[in-house]
Amino acid sequence: MSLLPFTTIFILIISLCSMGLFQGYKSTTYATSAFTTYLDSFTSVTNSIEATYFKKIKTIKNESELNQVPGEITKNSPPSDKKQPNQEQSNSPSDRGKEIAITCSSHLTQVENRSSTHKKSPRSDKTYITFRIRNQSDNSKLNIAKLFTKKDPILEQALIHLIDDFYQDTPAFQDIKIDKGNLSANLVKALIKNGKKLNPEDLTLNRIDLQSPQLQKVWHKILQGTRNYNLKDKTGWPPLSHFVLIDIDPNHKPICIKKTSIPVLKAFFGEAITEMILKEEKEKFYSQPNKPSPLSKAEFEKFLERVNFTHVKNYIDYQYNKKTQTVLSHMHSDTGVIADRIMFEGSNSEKFIKQ
Repeated sequence: MSLLPFTTIFILIISLCSMGLFQGYKSTTYATSAFTTYLDSFTSVTNSIEATYFKKIKTIKNESELNQVPGEITKNSPPSDKKQPNQEQSNSPSDRGKEIAITCSSHLTQVENRSSTHKKSPRSDKTYITFRIRNQSDNSKLNIAKLFTKKDPILEQALIHLIDDFYQDTPAFQDIKIDKGNLSANLVKALIKNGKKLNPEDLTLNRIDLQSPQLQKVWHKILQGTRNYNLKDKTGWPPLSHFVLIDIDPNHKPICIKKTSIPVLKAFFGEAITEMILKEEKEKFYSQPNKPSPLSKAEFEKFLERVNFTHVKNYIDYQYNKKTQTVLSHMHSDTGVIADRIMFEGSNSEKFIKQ
């Protein structure tokens, strides 16, 4: 009787067991690597949040010390009972009145000196930097929630323009073998069509399946972004979530004009009107030093009438969204694993800091 069949079966069983063990080891290694690198990234982004809060605490502490009049008694500085050397204590009413007058005069002089020392320099001496490049909270983003409840050509075109501006000339678009001219429009149409299938509570950018392998590949690259990007130098490309969000709160309009980022302004208003908005804000910065740089509701509505763009009034919010949040993220340098953490503006942590 030949042993060849038994040997073959034995080798086959050993091979299958070895393959199963190897795959299990490989999966475990990948899972361990992903978990440990995620923890590293999570720790880094947590440290960033703590550093942000620490700076706020330090700033508030410095401001409170700055606003304290020298010699003033505060909760943290109990009055001293020590007597000055070589100083006789006077008991007569006239002498005590003179002491009080001298002390008040001294305090008034100190207050005047402090206010003159810390007086703000006029804005004409400052270099203007628009506040719109320093903000990446929810208030700075384009809220596209309305696209999933009713047809909205204005908001749809704004999203198409934003995707074109960011990704049309990047590898995210170049690697796809379909018509590049209509790619942004096809993405947005697929996004709206398939987003309507989800429950409103589940609507997020990364949960929408476009039901097309080619479009989904592009969509994944758009959501992922590159490790580093610079909009000015056109290096890399940003994750779409840095400039777009879906917030189903009916009070959160598509545009918060006092915080909107420049790329979102260009996508919504066009480049020419955006430049005019930035110019108006710059002129207000220099001409009205006692007022904030963003245009007020009345000023912006007059501006819209002047540029014949009043049809977008219902899209614009002139108040800050109180639920706004800032997403801080960190990508691990070796594996590319990303950890995101949300830092809410107006959260309990910040309320505690301000107390």
